[in-house]
Amino acid sequence: MSAPAAVETPRSTPRPDVRAARLRVGFVVVLGAVAVTAGTVVLQVTVGEHAPGADGPPPPAPPPPAAVPVAAAPVAQRVTYELTGGPAADLTYVGHAGDVRQEQAVKAPWSRTLDRAAGEGGGYYSLSARGRTAGLTCRILLDGVQVTERTAAPGELVTCSASSAVG
Repeated sequence: MSAPAAVETPRSTPRPDVRAARLRVGFVVVLGAVAVTAGTVVLQVTVGEHAPGADGPPPPAPPPPAAVPVAAAPVAQRVTYELTGGPAADLTYVGHAGDVRQEQAVKAPWSRTLDRAAGEGGGYYSLSARGRTAGLTCRILLDGVQVTERTAAPGELVTCSASSAVG
């Protein structure tokens, strides 16, 4: 005995559930294309691109920020203190902003150069030193020009002072 043969019938129309699924997929594809196109237009407008075919010129660029005035730097004066002579000395000098600096047992020759802004220290410059075993000579230079020089005998105090109209 043989089994009955299966008969195939051609389907000309898809089943309703397959047809509905295909319709939904097509709708999603069309909707996605519309969304991408709209997003591109929004992006072009947001970034500032001029969309082709738009009426009128692109909007003008914003004005540059206003210039901020810069204060002029104060006039600086270079002071150089110099000490020559004996092998060792204790000294005091006027530093930045008029502060008093002290150094002990410095070896001569010794020098210190400072740039002071206008008004620092009131324009007053001073160097004092006492040699232990030999005489000392002090000098003060303002902007490279010597303005004072003094010499003292061994064991005596030597002092150089100067004022400046710039300070």
